Amino acid sequence: MTTPHKSGDIEDDKAIYKHAFWLYGVIIGLAIKDGIDSVVPHLINTGNDVVHVHPPHGLYLELLRLFTFLFLAMRFYLGSAYYFGLVHESDQASTNFPNRSFGSDFVLGFLHFLGFVFLALTLHVHVGEPMRLFPLGVAFVLGYDAVWFAYSWVSDLDTRKKIKYWAIVNGLVVIVAVALYLAVEKITGDPIMAEVWALWLVFAITLLDIGWMMRKKPFFEPIHDLLA
Repeated sequence: MTTPHKSGDIEDDKAIYKHAFWLYGVIIGLAIKDGIDSVVPHLINTGNDVVHVHPPHGLYLELLRLFTFLFLAMRFYLGSAYYFGLVHESDQASTNFPNRSFGSDFVLGFLHFLGFVFLALTLHVHVGEPMRLFPLGVAFVLGYDAVWFAYSWVSDLDTRKKIKYWAIVNGLVVIVAVALYLAVEKITGDPIMAEVWALWLVFAITLLDIGWMMRKKPFFEPIHDLLA
């Protein structure tokens, strides 16, 4: 980790920001490739061999997992692009966020994106394999922002105000999704059905956030404006 800086040094050499963010793109690209390679062959080949290794509704869950994963990856990659652009690359960064740490943001972001590699490796739904690895991975990806915010708060970084509402909303989504998962599983006794309900909630929030980003209102800014 680097100590927060207020001027000069890394700020003046913005090339390192672009190369660092390029590494994020490589990680996401590799994760997407692994995810597609894991699921798409099952969707193309629906013969007896594929049906034999999938539990009931397993192919449907795989498809839902794939799209949830893809849109989560898109959402967090775009979110990171907005974040690094605002707090590190923009001409007003030193004025708006005088106390910030590029090194901390980069390392924490790198560890975060490794979560998508884990998601890509747990997309498939096969008989006899652990079913909860993918939901746990989604919980990690969404809940990680709370850790990032906590670190920024403890370190007294100005950047915490940019991720505050993203961390709050994502943390609440994790809590509600876990509660929904456990409730549906208890009622139906079917972990696949429980995951379907929970993932649809995550997928809906993900689409909402991407839509706001497309309108240049990232980090759940409409919620911030509503509460301000």
